[in-house]
Amino acid sequence: MSCWVQPAREAGNTDRIEPMRILIVDDHGPFAEALSLTLGAVDGFHVVGTAADATEAVRLARKLAPDVVLMDIQMPGVDGIEATRRVRAAVPQAAVVAVSGGATAEQVERIHEAGAAAFFPKSGSVDELAGTIAVAAVRPRRPLRRRVLDAIT
Repeated sequence: MSCWVQPAREAGNTDRIEPMRILIVDDHGPFAEALSLTLGAVDGFHVVGTAADATEAVRLARKLAPDVVLMDIQMPGVDGIEATRRVRAAVPQAAVVAVSGGATAEQVERIHEAGAAAFFPKSGSVDELAGTIAVAAVRPRRPLRRRVLDAIT
């Protein structure tokens, strides 16, 4: 399994009193629903909604103001890369964690360039995903170093 998360901030407030608000974007309804139920059971997480495409993702991100958007990279029509650009433009304070069951190195690099804070493979565990979400939410969206991208390919 491979994943990446942006380099750490020098200092940041990682204490959260309110649950972390999560929006899930995935065109596979059963996967999105299962992920919503699973993450909703994680202490400190609150899934505020699910979207099946880019248009719905932007609309819900504006309406629900999530802390984190879990974005499937491979979606029909407007893919997760362009959807990430649109969500980040609409709600810049939301961190995007890209997820995929089979992303190429090029797709991972492109979604990072679009503004994703982290990448996580769908084959990873729920505990690992929860950790990636929590870390991505408190880290800045700075350019990922080339060596980190090379390490996942």
